[in-house]
Amino acid sequence: MSSFLTNFPKPFIMGGTMKLGFYSFDVAPGNNIAILAAEARRRGHEVVDPEKQKPVSDRAMVELMTCDMVVTGLSSFKTEMELDVARYLKNETKWVVLEDVPESCLRPKARDFANRADLLLMAPHTKPEDAARFGFRRNICLGPPPLWGKEYNELIAAKEANVRQNMEKVVMGGNPIQLQTSDVVVGLVGGKDSPINDLVLGMLIQALAGHHKAVVGFSQHPGEKATKPEDEERFTRAFQERAEMLSRIWHLSKNWKGVEVGAVADVMIYAGGTNASISGAYARIPGIYLDLPEVRARMVTQSGKETWFVAELGGALVVDNKEDLGPMIKTALSNEGRQYLLDMQEKNFPLPEDWHTEKKIIDYLECLV
Repeated sequence: MSSFLTNFPKPFIMGGTMKLGFYSFDVAPGNNIAILAAEARRRGHEVVDPEKQKPVSDRAMVELMTCDMVVTGLSSFKTEMELDVARYLKNETKWVVLEDVPESCLRPKARDFANRADLLLMAPHTKPEDAARFGFRRNICLGPPPLWGKEYNELIAAKEANVRQNMEKVVMGGNPIQLQTSDVVVGLVGGKDSPINDLVLGMLIQALAGHHKAVVGFSQHPGEKATKPEDEERFTRAFQERAEMLSRIWHLSKNWKGVEVGAVADVMIYAGGTNASISGAYARIPGIYLDLPEVRARMVTQSGKETWFVAELGGALVVDNKEDLGPMIKTALSNEGRQYLLDMQEKNFPLPEDWHTEKKIIDYLECLV
């Protein structure tokens, strides 16, 4: 709806400043929002940006209520954290929703709030008609979410830095040894759901059994942790069991960041709506998406939809049962499989001329007040 811009005057005072609020609870939406906040602060606007992964304090909420505009994401399982902010905003404070992934505007919990939003900033591949049907009155896509560019650039930088030369592998509690050139690294970036992480890891270990050159690189999601004291024992036990699982196969000797695992992986495994699959598709890394019943159920809870756009658009090969994972890994590593994935990734994930969408977004928001 590009005509939407013409319905608003240019910034109310040329060179003037606004008071802008930015908040999202989850890690990825919070990182996405933080890039916007940094750009707004760089331009001299007054910024209120409560810390991610924490509920907004009463004091911060009062500050947000006095903003000219508040931009939030819509987190996957903690959507109510952003919706609590929207609930308390005054009518004169504009509420803008920023997608960090396609169709995150359609979070089931947000249905009753969509028509309160003054603007939806859509990610590519979100259909405007779906957003309108959900209740968003105005929407526009100004390019990939800011976090996509940041994660893509970090992945390319890690590949160019050859982080592989600093990595070691270990098995059965032995001493770490240097990762070899001939080793095949199969990467897995975990999500926040421990049972699904361990289900997928178990499948992967079984699929790679007997492949002495295969090395598993598992990166734990920063959001997979106890948020309440009573959960600490359960998470500690789960992580101990995971370490025991990894001890059955060659694996990277430390928990590297997801971007570092992606940079050295010969093939990546994805289970659900992970940002690693987006940057992987843009960076042309071979990937396999696990379209399992457990993953589908999690996606419905997360987004109201069973499928993930990266898999739908051919950014990764798709497996829907554990028996086919081993053969599909071989396919992804073959010349034919690599070429097929490259063709699909280049077709459906073209590199933008400019990744710095945050500049376009702040330009646009300056015209709304």
